[in-house]
Amino acid sequence: MTDKGADSISDVIEQNGVKLQIDNGALVDRFFAGLMPVLSFVIYFDEWKEHYHMSDEEFKDAFIKSYKTTYGNHYRL
Repeated sequence: MTDKGADSISDVIEQNGVKLQIDNGALVDRFFAGLMPVLSFVIYFDEWKEHYHMSDEEFKDAFIKSYKTTYGNHYRL
């Protein structure tokens, strides 16, 4: 998933004296529970609106309400 030929950002930071502690559980949570719903919203935006006859504003409002209900204040949107 990363380019082994180049230093990662974390490698460069650690080479400059900053020790990073990466919480893999939090990383998975933020990617799959935080980012993927937003990406799905962007990817399916036009098709969803057309299929369910929703305006841009109506769909955005519904998504934000759903996201906040599902994730509460855990993620900011």
